[in-house]
Amino acid sequence: MTIILVLGLFIGLYLLWLLFNLAAHALPFYVGLGLSMWMLHHDHGFVTSIAAGLLVGVITLVIGQLLFDAIRSPALRLAIAVLFVIPAGVAGYQLINGIAGMVIGKGLALTLLSMVGGGFVASAAWRQLVSPSFAARPSAARYTS
Repeated sequence: MTIILVLGLFIGLYLLWLLFNLAAHALPFYVGLGLSMWMLHHDHGFVTSIAAGLLVGVITLVIGQLLFDAIRSPALRLAIAVLFVIPAGVAGYQLINGIAGMVIGKGLALTLLSMVGGGFVASAAWRQLVSPSFAARPSAARYTS
């Protein structure tokens, strides 16, 4: 019984680590999964549905990164970042709710903990989206260290 609890703890911590590292990729994942499920329900094959979902997910990620790096308008960059951050927050809420739901009973405490966890995951996605672009610009080198 003890080994199962220890393994469960490590699995939960690994899922949290994975969530924080892949937070910015929630939108492409949701888009690809949505297209795959739609194609599957409209009698396309499994291989076709999965391939199309993977392709659309990759295209969504690449277009989002290119737009975020190419556009200089702060309002449009904010809109693109929010478009990527909201699904990350939802994914964080769902994962924290699932993991903490095994320990805490349903109620206000679980909902508040899940909301805080979703906020942390959304902020991690925001950091992943904004930091690499900012560090890559030559003008940023003047202001660091």
